[in-house]
Amino acid sequence: MANRSVELSNVIPEKNISSPITFTSNQSVYCSWRVFVAAGYRIKIHFNSFDLVNSTNCSKAAVQLVEKRGLFSISLGRYCGRKVPDDIVSSLGFVTVIYTATNGSTLPHPGFQASLSLQPAETCSPYHSPEANNNIVLSGSSGRLLSPLFPLSYHINMKCRWTITVPSGHRIKFTFEAFHLGSKGLDNCEKVDHVKVRDSYNENDPAYGTFCGNVAPAPIYSVGPKMEVTFVSDEERVFQGFSARFDAISGGVCTRDHSIVQLNLTYNSTGRLSSPDYPLQLPPVGACYWRLKAPDGYRVKLQFTTINIQGSCKEDEKGEWIRVDDFFTTDVSSVSSFWGRFCNGVQPPVIYSTRNELQVFFTSNYSSSEAEKSDKPNTGIGFYATYSVAPQGYTSRCRTDVNQQKPIKVKGHTGSLLSPGYPYSYPIITCTWNIVVPDGHIVEVKIEDFQMDCTGGSKLVVGEDSFCGSNKPSGLLTSESNLKIQMVAKEAQDNRGFRATFSMTERELAVASIVPWIVIPIVVVAIGVTMFVTWRRRTGGRDRGSSFKTSIIKRMRTQSNASQISHG
Repeated sequence: MANRSVELSNVIPEKNISSPITFTSNQSVYCSWRVFVAAGYRIKIHFNSFDLVNSTNCSKAAVQLVEKRGLFSISLGRYCGRKVPDDIVSSLGFVTVIYTATNGSTLPHPGFQASLSLQPAETCSPYHSPEANNNIVLSGSSGRLLSPLFPLSYHINMKCRWTITVPSGHRIKFTFEAFHLGSKGLDNCEKVDHVKVRDSYNENDPAYGTFCGNVAPAPIYSVGPKMEVTFVSDEERVFQGFSARFDAISGGVCTRDHSIVQLNLTYNSTGRLSSPDYPLQLPPVGACYWRLKAPDGYRVKLQFTTINIQGSCKEDEKGEWIRVDDFFTTDVSSVSSFWGRFCNGVQPPVIYSTRNELQVFFTSNYSSSEAEKSDKPNTGIGFYATYSVAPQGYTSRCRTDVNQQKPIKVKGHTGSLLSPGYPYSYPIITCTWNIVVPDGHIVEVKIEDFQMDCTGGSKLVVGEDSFCGSNKPSGLLTSESNLKIQMVAKEAQDNRGFRATFSMTERELAVASIVPWIVIPIVVVAIGVTMFVTWRRRTGGRDRGSSFKTSIIKRMRTQSNASQISHG
């Protein structure tokens, strides 16, 4: 077993070696392992066990590590005895491990066992393999990264990708100190030399930006302890490049000692939030609250891009889950969720707060009685979401901070009704409007817009009629008495909800109420005419006429005689 070659790569990133066990005590031993990796990678040597005879200058038995640096060979260490050596990481990609033992020095010492592993590059260089430049790893509480050969010009057709990791419970402040990638020229930085910064490799999670030109971007703050930075140069001109530094910060991170993260937003705020330590393994968390508050007259838009948790959505079970509300509360055990409870396999809709407040609650081990602090392992990486601020637009009188069971009394000759969140997603809520109709009036209601799934029994009730799904209201809905309209949303949906308008009109006199006043006089007149005709028939028309004429003549004569007497 004189010389062996060991190649490490991304396919086989680790191998074990050990001193030989098949030999006699009167034999001397010489073994060597030539370990090599692709240019840019490094080699880590970790001793799992170590027991060699101890001697001056390790002359009887020894393990020696030698690194090849150009024409020179540099010793990284020579070890013997029973103390396990510390881990060794090479600077370059070629190391030789040499084990020697003289006659009789192997008993009663069993030798050593060690693991050899591939270590990523720490810098990007045109002299490294493309694979190594694409897997650069930086860690610690702070550090720097440079474009290839900075402050000299980088080469054409290069791609470098750094993964930065800081301690758990922190996030990263990433600051460009110098930035010279040529004139911007184009609106699309992807087509020229550029730097892209994002939180993770997950393509669903949006990047912080793609940057080019000669103006250094503003500092970038990650959501968790990990960040990915990618640099790409094209095949044309080259420039000086960039230098940047990263620092671990604790502000804005949910921890066991700081469970409420308050985010006071401006009218143009955008940002993102995530579960602790995203996208690394999720730590046990009793409770985390992110409270987003926009200015008055604005609402908060929240969109989940990744949910990778293992919990159940059942109310009575512990586990990993999320809930979203339009109000701030820590009493999540007794207050019903406004937007819903989300877990693995349940994708929330795009959420628009109905007010200027929005709260996201998350737990990875929570009970209804208390936020328990447990050390149970978690297998998910958590969640990732983006947020922005938008004008309030429509405002619904059905709010989250009032008793939902109390009807909203609506008065006036005209008006409108809106589902909460219209024209965006609506929450889990029951809204009841009671339109008051004055005496002598009729209310006419028109549903201008309607989109409401029947999921879970969700529906819109107008009077005695119910609508959901493809069963949509059409035409005018009228009522002569007070009209009850109720929206019942059993699940938060990425639907618009509804928008309705109403107006009052004076009630016209009904035909049924007019008929008696027309018919009765006609009947009375008809009866009078009939009685008159009957009487005439009984008395005879001519006799009555002669008697009438004789009576008039007698009266005229009497008046003439009286006049003559008075004159005499």
